[in-house]
Amino acid sequence: MIRARTKLCECDSDYARFARFFIANSRQFSRNYQIDSAVAHVLMTLPTSRILMYENESGESIASVQYYYEADSDTAFIDSAVLLKEYRSSRIFFEGLRDLVRYVCRDYPAVRRFRFHVQAENRYLNRLYSKFADPAGEREGYDGPELIYVSELNRLKAYLRLEQAG
Repeated sequence: MIRARTKLCECDSDYARFARFFIANSRQFSRNYQIDSAVAHVLMTLPTSRILMYENESGESIASVQYYYEADSDTAFIDSAVLLKEYRSSRIFFEGLRDLVRYVCRDYPAVRRFRFHVQAENRYLNRLYSKFADPAGEREGYDGPELIYVSELNRLKAYLRLEQAG
């Protein structure tokens, strides 16, 4: 059974590891995503984002999640999430999302909702996100229309079988 270990990026070597991983896997976001766009994304978002890296048993990076907190709406925006294809499974997704929610709630106790964006044509992710979030709009993304999903924290915690907020 594959176990992923979660690590919050805290130092320059962590951020460098994230940047390499993000750039190397940026085509997962869009078939048209170019390296210059990936580098620009990292440079523009690194100063304001929190980043979780996920490692396999050998210490190799298998996933990353980049998020930031929008204080005006008590919302955690999941800016990017990458999981290597060979590690994609419901269990890995579920455990990774649980870790993400725990980190966000620890770092931002006032958080009340989570927001995700996904390509409108990605039926798998749209079906998955609809299990724990509601559609909240649409926007034009890098590679076409994206659906915006929002999940209230209590609904997300119930889905993940985490203790309810007190």
